[in-house]
Amino acid sequence: MMQLLEAIPGILFFIAYLKYDFFVATWVLMAATTVQVVILKLVGKPLSLAVKFVFGAAIVFGALTVVFNNPLFVQWKSTVVPWILATVLLASQYIGKRNILERVLGKQVAFNKETWRLLAWLWIAGFGVSGSLNLAVVYLFSEEVWVTYRLVFGIGFSILMVVLSAYLLHHRGDLGRIVESVQRAESKQDPERAQQ
Repeated sequence: MMQLLEAIPGILFFIAYLKYDFFVATWVLMAATTVQVVILKLVGKPLSLAVKFVFGAAIVFGALTVVFNNPLFVQWKSTVVPWILATVLLASQYIGKRNILERVLGKQVAFNKETWRLLAWLWIAGFGVSGSLNLAVVYLFSEEVWVTYRLVFGIGFSILMVVLSAYLLHHRGDLGRIVESVQRAESKQDPERAQQ
């Protein structure tokens, strides 16, 4: 459900671009991202640092695109955001006792240090490649190709990274820990179901 909610601003941007132009689509992106944050607040979901960061980036880069009448700002957002995420993950590999993935997800699932380290490196590489590919598409192809690429790649990248993460966890024998964590969480939410 959360993944669908997170994809809606990008989908609406794509639709607005096809129907109108890049600048209307940018306004739609900023409005949809704002509505997304409001919905999360209304349903009582805490706003993660990632959601706040993506919201801020959409507003800042969107506003720069509109003010300067230049689509490159929104196009560069899709490079800057993943590169910042990669940099934060990279720094967390060397700062502190636990990397940021372990700090954020370690309460839900217990992996050993090596698994957390490998997962972080996988996502560092993924974010690095994502930002670099975006720049290549921005400068080597048309605006229309970039808009389509962002929609398809945005969804495809998320799926690919989940599959690669699952493969890594399976290969290391840690995938079962996620299943156990989900079952524990469900039993806490519905004790009657856990007894069955």
